[in-house]
Amino acid sequence: MGKKWFQSYLTNRTQFVEITQREKGKHIQYRFQSSTKTTLYGIPQGSVLGPLLFLGYINDISLNIQGAKLVLYADDTNVLVTDRNEEVLKTKLPSVMEQLERWFHKNDFVVNTTKTAAMSFYLSHSKPSFKPPIYIRNTEIHYNSEVNFLGMRINETLSWHTHMCSLCHSLSKTFFIIKSIKKHSK
Repeated sequence: MGKKWFQSYLTNRTQFVEITQREKGKHIQYRFQSSTKTTLYGIPQGSVLGPLLFLGYINDISLNIQGAKLVLYADDTNVLVTDRNEEVLKTKLPSVMEQLERWFHKNDFVVNTTKTAAMSFYLSHSKPSFKPPIYIRNTEIHYNSEVNFLGMRINETLSWHTHMCSLCHSLSKTFFIIKSIKKHSK
């Protein structure tokens, strides 16, 4: 019984795309819908079992990547390649990227290179960071000086300044909204 239920959860599924557009200044709404297509891969988006099944699917990635540490959170994979010697790092990076490409290909994963970024960490009082070129599927991955990581804004020097500025900006907007609501709720 359990096996058939699970199999039915993953097979014979279809999907379509729907776009809703509202005309400015009017109460008219247009709805556009694509044709329905059968889904051969993946799991239902937004499902309760989805994250668990995804983690099971990618669980072996860290066993297949040598020379790097991986941090996995939901569908976010972070690869940390370190070395004190820049020449060693130059040879480690392409090797790690090749291993990742092989694993992605073997497991039918497509990497969204527009959402992929590299970051080079360094101490603020030392020389500027070392940024050797990084490629995945013949596409160069660009370096960012700051990124969002698990809800925190981090920068190349791992200082708290970037995160605190981001947090202050968010709190300032929230405070303004609360203050505006307070005026109208009296």
